[in-house]
Amino acid sequence: MIPTRPVTFVAAVILCFMTTAAQAAIIHQGKVTGVGAGQISIIDESGDNETFEVDPAAQIIHNGKPATLDAIDSGDVAKLTLKSKNGKLLVTSIDARDRE
Repeated sequence: MIPTRPVTFVAAVILCFMTTAAQAAIIHQGKVTGVGAGQISIIDESGDNETFEVDPAAQIIHNGKPATLDAIDSGDVAKLTLKSKNGKLLVTSIDARDRE
């Protein structure tokens, strides 16, 4: 007879892994096509134009210095980090630099 306790332990480990994976950051990079009203739009490396909502508490860096969302212009290059917060996918950090 196989004890049930090891199965419970395995299930707990799998649940912890799934929870951690769901909280993992998603990275998008590309050329900024627009900024405003708490959103940023980019054309990513595959050519898709995407718009994302920016968390009001997002960390924003522009040319290596702390900045606000309005410091970012169309044509700039940006790396966006997104995470799920309260069931919503939000940009939690932006690292942008002037167009190349």
